[in-house]
Amino acid sequence: MDQFREWKKQTTYVNALVVFFFIVDRILKILVLSGIEKNIFFINFSVFKNPYIAFSLPLSGLLFYIFLGIILFFVVFNLITSYQERKITAVFSLSLIVAGAVSNILDRILYGAVIDYVNMPFFLSFNVADAMIVAGVIVLAIPLVIPRT
Repeated sequence: MDQFREWKKQTTYVNALVVFFFIVDRILKILVLSGIEKNIFFINFSVFKNPYIAFSLPLSGLLFYIFLGIILFFVVFNLITSYQERKITAVFSLSLIVAGAVSNILDRILYGAVIDYVNMPFFLSFNVADAMIVAGVIVLAIPLVIPRT
């Protein structure tokens, strides 16, 4: 019973953190869409509408939605499996990916493009949802790159 309580506590913390990041992303998108812009050091916080996929790769239309649907199917399937197998790290990383993807899909539905708001000169534009997706992929990839001893 203690293992179940511990698992429940861990998943509650993980889910709360993922929901927090999701809400922060949505709030920041609303703020930049309302016209709030800010420069902090070399980072510019302003609206950039990205009609493409990650890193502005030019994939759109039907091919984009087929690609997205296949990836989301596998991510959600693995998320459900990770819950069943009580793999907290996988649950966290896959939840980050799903929540980030959902936020960006909401942008596509509401605004016709993903709303990026962190613009770095000579680099790229992104948002918290993008960072959630990248962080989730990195956490998933760590065991593949660094073998356990």
